[in-house]
Parts: sequence; structure tokens; C-alpha cells
Amino acid sequence: MAEAFAAYIKTITALTLFSVMAGLLMPEGSFRKYLEMVLGVMILSAVIQPLFHLGGALALPSAQWEEDLPGEEEYAALQEKWSHDAYEAQMEEAILMDLRAEDDTVEWVRVGWDQDPDSDTYGALESLEIGGKDTQEQIKVYAAKRYALCPAEISVSPWGEGDTDE
Repeated sequence: MAEAFAAYIKTITALTLFSVMAGLLMPEGSFRKYLEMVLGVMILSAVIQPLFHLGGALALPSAQWEEDLPGEEEYAALQEKWSHDAYEAQMEEAILMDLRAEDDTVEWVRVGWDQDPDSDTYGALESLEIGGKDTQEQIKVYAAKRYALCPAEISVSPWGEGDTDE
């Protein structure tokens, strides 16, 4: 261990001395800047080289890493969930902004859509819940026309999001 540390110190010292000597012998100019940069990178790589070896010694075997990674089916399910969540958030935000432009008392919306991947209308808007303290029923008529929904598929709640009437 001591021999390895001594070799490490000797290498860094030799590279530093070589860098200084090369810098002193080079004439002023743009080439000198590039040489100093290259030599600096060489010294830096020599300094951090033991960290790479230490990291390799502490690394887990690749078989254990593979066990921790999700399988192909799990990964596909995760991608589907992330896509679904992103679609839901984007759809709700867009509808909320649209309804707020029509009626500024709208505070929140909850969107329901066809979640059956085998359906022809997968991802299509099926229901809408609109909420706000002073939101009127007229927004229901606007939303029904705007999003091609039956008024029965739209509900307007005077409660805040998450509130109940109990």
C-alpha cells in the first residue's frame, strides 16, 4: 500500500515538473495556452485516477445491478403510467385554462377519459368535473359544446378541490 502511494506521489510530481519545464520552454503565444491546458488535464487525470480504482473496487457485481433493473414488461408498464399521468396533467391544465378564460370563477377541473387501450376512443374525453366557489351552471353548457360532451357527463361543484359537503 505504501509503495503504491509513493508511486502515486512520484507520478504527480514528475508530471508537474514536466508541465512546468514545458511551459517555461515554450514561447509566448496561443500554442502555449493549449499545451498548458493539455498538461493540466494530464495532471488532473493522474490525481483522480485512484478514485476510479476505488470506485471499481466498491462497485456491485453486474449480476446484482441487472436484478435491480426492471424487466421489459415492468418498464413498459412504467412508461405507460408515466405517459398516462403526463397526459392527464396536460389535459387538465389545458381545459382549466380554457374554462377560466370563459369563467374566471373556475378553480379546478377533474378530467375522465377512456382508459381502455383496446378501445377505438382510447384517450378521448368522457367526463368533466368543474369546481369553484362561485362557479355557475352556465359553464356546463359551454363545456358541453366545447368538448362535445353530454351535459350529464359534466358536473359543477361549488366546493374547493378535495372538499366535501359533509
